[in-house]
Amino acid sequence: MPGSISGLVPDKDYHRRVHDKKWYLADTLNLSIGQGDLMVSPIQVTRMMAAIANDGYLVRPHLLRDHKPESGTNIQKQKINVDPKNLLVMRQALRLVVQEPGGTAYKTGLNEFPVAGKTSTAQAGPGRPTHAWFAGFAPYHQPRIAFVVMIERGGKGSVAAAPIAAKFMKQALKIK
Repeated sequence: MPGSISGLVPDKDYHRRVHDKKWYLADTLNLSIGQGDLMVSPIQVTRMMAAIANDGYLVRPHLLRDHKPESGTNIQKQKINVDPKNLLVMRQALRLVVQEPGGTAYKTGLNEFPVAGKTSTAQAGPGRPTHAWFAGFAPYHQPRIAFVVMIERGGKGSVAAAPIAAKFMKQALKIK
């Protein structure tokens, strides 16, 4: 999209170049939960959620000019190299975040809908308020939509972003 940047998934070379130190297992673990120098945009996270939901196809985003979605034959997608078993584990884990007591999005209203997703509280730097995120897909068993709610300086994802997702989910799924 015009004006967007590519984001950053740091690796060993980046870490050595920027931080002048070795990459440790702790850096990998930190990155795996979205911490460290990881930088992504809401559209990148939406594409990731769509790929998890649709068995590993990276869908090219597009803007609608009206309320008529494109037919499935016109949507451009690229298969990513991820083991289908890993995608299944991810889908199941994302479902638990919303549907199981103790999940970070369980008490947000989203558990009333067939949604899977992830809350996130992204650090913005020392002394700065955190960004609230919720990213997901629905319905769980036959996904049709992937989405992100991101509130800059909004606090915790489970407190600020996930309840907003719950408010639009009924309309998004066209549940009467």
